[in-house]
Amino acid sequence: MNISFATLLEKRSLAVGILLLSCSLFGSQKVLEGGVEHVLDTNVEFIHATHEYTVLKEIMGFSKGEEPSEAIQQAIVMYDEELQEMLEEKVLIPGRDRRKRVETPTHYPYSCFGHINMIFSGESYGGSGVLVGPQHALTAAHCVYDFKKRAWADSVSIYCALSDKAAPYGKVSGVRLYVPDAYIKSKDARYDVALVVLDQPVGYSVGWLGCIFTEDLTMFKEPVSVTGYPGDKGFKQMWTMSQRVARVDSERITYDIDTYGGQSGSPIWSKFQVNTQSNEEKLWPMVVGIHTHGGAQKEGNSGIHLTEEKFNFIMLRISQTRKFAVKLIRSPKVKARSAVKVLVVKNNDDDSIDYAQLNAQLWQCASQGKPERVAELIKLGADVNQYNELGRTPLLAVLEARPFTDGHREVVKILINCKADVNACILFGLTLRYYKESGINRITPLCFAVAGCHTDIVRLLLNHKANPKILVRGAEPSPIPVWGSLLHVAVHPSYFVQGSKELIEFLLEHGVDPHYNRNSDGRSTNYHLGLFDPSKDGTPLMCARYWFEKNMRHKECPPNLSPTERQAFYQRIKEYEEVITLLSLDEQTVSKCCLC
Repeated sequence: MNISFATLLEKRSLAVGILLLSCSLFGSQKVLEGGVEHVLDTNVEFIHATHEYTVLKEIMGFSKGEEPSEAIQQAIVMYDEELQEMLEEKVLIPGRDRRKRVETPTHYPYSCFGHINMIFSGESYGGSGVLVGPQHALTAAHCVYDFKKRAWADSVSIYCALSDKAAPYGKVSGVRLYVPDAYIKSKDARYDVALVVLDQPVGYSVGWLGCIFTEDLTMFKEPVSVTGYPGDKGFKQMWTMSQRVARVDSERITYDIDTYGGQSGSPIWSKFQVNTQSNEEKLWPMVVGIHTHGGAQKEGNSGIHLTEEKFNFIMLRISQTRKFAVKLIRSPKVKARSAVKVLVVKNNDDDSIDYAQLNAQLWQCASQGKPERVAELIKLGADVNQYNELGRTPLLAVLEARPFTDGHREVVKILINCKADVNACILFGLTLRYYKESGINRITPLCFAVAGCHTDIVRLLLNHKANPKILVRGAEPSPIPVWGSLLHVAVHPSYFVQGSKELIEFLLEHGVDPHYNRNSDGRSTNYHLGLFDPSKDGTPLMCARYWFEKNMRHKECPPNLSPTERQAFYQRIKEYEEVITLLSLDEQTVSKCCLC
C-alpha cells in the first residue's frame, strides 16, 4: 500500500510528562477516556518517555515499527504446555484451509509475532499477539479478561517466534494489562483489544510493528494478512494467510481469511510505503486491526479496526510505560555511596535506577575485573544477560579482557552463579555491517576461555552446560579470527601457550572432535600447491602440523631472552610436538595430512 503524505505531514511526539499532556497533544482528536489498568507484577515500574507517531491532519496517523539490525537468539527454551482454546473463537471454514505455515519465524517481521499463554484459575489457554513497542504487545481483550466471570487472567506470557516446542527468545511475562473500559463494562466488541506491557524489552531484540489508523477505506483494496498460532496446529506453529478484505467500516474489518481458535489476538496487518518529508521510502509492516472473531461461512471472519481513538489510546499507554524504572531499596549489604553512583533518574521525588545505566556499569566493571562492584550492580537489578552496543554480554566482555587477572576470574564465577548465559554468542564485532553481511560470527564464552588458555574457566563453563561442540566461525575482524572447532582455536599459534596441552586433553575428554575437517573438498591435503589455508581448511591435526612447520620447527630462539624466557621458548615447542602426537590418534588421518 502506498501512502503519500507530501506537505500535509504533521509529526508529533507523545512525550507524556503528566497525564494532562494528552489533552493539549491530541487537540481535537478523540482519545479513549479512562481505560482499565490491571497490574500483574508490582515489582516492575515504568516512567514516561517519548514515543513518536505521525499524523496526517484529520485523516490518518501511524507509528513506525522497529526492525532489528540483527535478531538476538537466546538459548532455546523448550515450551511444552497443554492449552485450550478461548470460547470466543470458532473453527475455520469447513473443508478448506488456505493458510501457510511461516517457516522462518525468527525473520522480521515475523519475529514480532508471538504465541500468548493465558492462565485463568489454573487453566492454560492459547492465543496470539504482536509486539508494537519495545515491551508492548497487542492482543484481543477477551484473551486477558473473562467478561462472564468478570476476571482478569492470572498470568499472561508471550513467546515470540515460537516454532513447535522451540522458543528462540524465551518467555516474556506481562506485568501490566490495559483494556478499554467499554469492553470491561459492557463487552463492547468494538473495543476488544488489549495492550500487554512486558517485563523485558524483547522488542529491541526481535523488533516490533507499527500501528496505523485511516479514514481512507479505499486503502483496503490491497490484501491484508492475519498471522498467529491456531489451535488446530497445536498452538505452537505460526500460520498466516493474506487476502483482500470483504468489508470494512469504521469499527470492524471482515475478511475471507481462514482462522482457528488460538488466533484471537492475531494482528490484521499489511505493508505500507510511507513517503515522509525526509524522502525516506520503505515498506513498513503495520497493524490495522486485531483478529477477534470467527464467523459463519457466509459472514466471514473478522476483527476490530484500529480507529483514531483506539490508536491514540494505544500510543498514550505505550508512552506511559516506554521506559523501565525500579525503586531503589537500599540493602544493608550494599554501601550507600555505591548505590548513589547509579542513581540517574528521579521520578516523583522517589529514587529510581535507570536500567541502561546499571547495565553499562556492569559491562564496564566486568571487563575491568571488579568483582565486588559487579556483585553490587547485580543486586541493584543489572541484567547479566543484556547485550551492549558491541554485541557482548557481561560474561563475554570479562572473558575477552586482556590481561586476564584473578579479579576477572572472580567476576566470571559471580556472573555464572547469577545465571549468565554460558552459550551466549557475540552478535557483532568491530562493525555491524561486517557481521550483518557475513552472518558467520559464533564466538561464545567458551571460545574466549580456550583462546586465553584458562583451563579452570573452561572447566567451570562446561560444568554449567556450555556447549563444547560449538563451531567457531570468526574470520577477520573477529576477536578470534579462527574457523572450526575449539581445538582449532587451541592449536592456533596466537593462542597456544605453555599449558595448552592440558587444555587440549580436557577438550578431547569432553567430546570435541579431533578430526573435524573445515574443508572436505580435497584442498586440505594440497600443501605443496599453496592452496591450504590454515585459517579455514583442515582438521586440528593438519593445522597443528602446518603451524609447527611454518612457525616453530626451524625458528631460532631470540638471543636477547633471559634464561627463563629461553626455557619457556623451548618448552612451548616441545609441548606443541606433544600435542601433535596427542592428536595423531587416527593413522588414516595422519597419512592424509603428512607433510613430507
